[in-house]
Amino acid sequence: MVKSEWQVSQNDSISNRTGLMLMMLVLLLAFALGAAGLNADVIWLDELYSVSDMGVFNPPRSPAQIINAIRGYNNHVPLFFLMVAGWAQLAGWSQFALRFMSLVSGVLMIAWLYRFAADAVNRRTAVAAALLMSTNAFAILYFHELRMYALLMLLAVMHSGLYWRLAHGFRATRLMWFLFILTAAMLLYTHNYAIIVFAGLSGYHLLFVSKSRRWLNIILAWGVGALLFLPYAPLWIEDLLQYSLVSSIDNTQTPLLNLGASLRVVAAFAYLWVNGFHLLWLALILSFGCALRQRRNPAILRLLCIALIMMALWLAVRQFTSLPTDRMRYSLILWFPFFILFAYGLTSVPRWRLVTTLFLLLWSAAGYQLSRSAEILDYADGSEARLYPPLYEYLYHLKHKASAADYLIGFTSLMRTGWWSPANYYLQAQPGLDGVFLSASRERYRLESDVKAILDEHPYVLLAYNPADPPLNAGKTLEIMRQEGYIPCAVIVNKPDWQARRYVNQVMDCDHQLMPIEYDSGFKVIDRFARYVPESEALQILTWWEIANEGLLDEYNVSMQIITPDWRNVRQEDRHLYELPPWNVIELSTAGLPPGDYRLMLILYNRNTGEKVSGLDLASGETGNILPLLAFTIKPDG
Repeated sequence: MVKSEWQVSQNDSISNRTGLMLMMLVLLLAFALGAAGLNADVIWLDELYSVSDMGVFNPPRSPAQIINAIRGYNNHVPLFFLMVAGWAQLAGWSQFALRFMSLVSGVLMIAWLYRFAADAVNRRTAVAAALLMSTNAFAILYFHELRMYALLMLLAVMHSGLYWRLAHGFRATRLMWFLFILTAAMLLYTHNYAIIVFAGLSGYHLLFVSKSRRWLNIILAWGVGALLFLPYAPLWIEDLLQYSLVSSIDNTQTPLLNLGASLRVVAAFAYLWVNGFHLLWLALILSFGCALRQRRNPAILRLLCIALIMMALWLAVRQFTSLPTDRMRYSLILWFPFFILFAYGLTSVPRWRLVTTLFLLLWSAAGYQLSRSAEILDYADGSEARLYPPLYEYLYHLKHKASAADYLIGFTSLMRTGWWSPANYYLQAQPGLDGVFLSASRERYRLESDVKAILDEHPYVLLAYNPADPPLNAGKTLEIMRQEGYIPCAVIVNKPDWQARRYVNQVMDCDHQLMPIEYDSGFKVIDRFARYVPESEALQILTWWEIANEGLLDEYNVSMQIITPDWRNVRQEDRHLYELPPWNVIELSTAGLPPGDYRLMLILYNRNTGEKVSGLDLASGETGNILPLLAFTIKPDG
């Protein structure tokens, strides 16, 4: 292997074999820490937007449809969304499968960080840098988040490592040049903040790298990478101008130079980089200063230059866009050069093995503590996730016990939730349920109107909450449901901290099973139920309709007919179809009918021609244009 201009002089105290064996353990650790979060926490709002743009609710989406969906939303670029959508076609749309792409990206990033640091400094620094990254709580958080930041870190480290090899005396193969160009283009297609990586590398390239043919080839390779982004550039520029305009309007009252905001961001850096344990900074500063005093390492000084250029540009962009400290995820591309510098300091002091081991133990313990605290979410803009009930557990237990006709009503402390929330993913995209999580507080929410709106659409309701610690709005919701004629049925899930009970409209029985009918021309009866009530001398008939084309509503009528065993029609009730959806209860009087056996029949027909529509009763398998709903008997005593 051709070595870099500094590698030959480095005194590396661990062998290549030892370094690789240690890295196997580090990669297993990074995988375990990242994998532990795949199903541990709820997909939050930004992740929900991501999977929605990918097409989770109506897969598959074409690349053009995905690109159109993400445009205008924070001016995102499409690579991550296209990659995960393609992966989902193979692995499915579960939370575990979708987040797995971020886990793979994060683990590969650790491997490339080792390679980069070993090339630039030495293997002991590389192992230490990989350990620092794999036990940093904030970095590991994005190993299981359904966003592009783990992929961004991977590509940033890959591209920077390839640049280092090309710029500093390593043998340049065709594969290396190809990957250098490819990662440049992929960075541009992953996130707008990739420009910070290019700024750090190009600034260093222009100021410190000797001008040679390879120096020029690197610039040309960057140009080719930019050309690969050219097909998307018009859309990107259009979205960027629109986003900048919106941001400038939103920030008209924000001063261009806000020293307080900048200091808060620097404080957030300091906090997250050392896993929330500020005393670790003392060890980092002392060890790095001691290492520089012992020997002025050109590679470290130049890495420091790249890191400072990237940091300066990041702060400038942050100042211009007024990004708050709860969006520190945008800074993750700065982690890797600084962590290499931290690792160099720790592994360059006297008795470095003992010093580095003790430091990493404290660092890891602090990282574990920070990862377990709710405070870390304040920097990740995902604090709302902890305000939801255990939605993944809801999904797991309801998947085989709930019916597709059920509508789940749950509760959350998140005040700004509405009809669009993570519940849409966990209920609709997974077991095929529908549902909403209402505000747990009586205040700030139009509870009565919202619950009635749900009941107007759904005759079956699942009510889920913790009965031992009920939310404030649970009792009021139950009261509204009783007033609207819903009766309690079985508890289908009974866990220590939450319960789900089914409620149905009082017309139906609790043990009723769905009885759908599929008609020709796009009509469907999702369910129907009928019963004879001798006391009121009437039939109660519930039908729940689904119409593929709303234009058909005005063309068809529905007839409910009571017939005798010899097929004489003795009574009927006709309704325009547009009066029935989504569900409706009709009462058909039996007063005056003589004792005997009767059948209730359902007919769907064209209003203008009288032509009946043929249907298939999915419960009985019977087909025809006159389908039975109920057989009943009127007894002589009424």
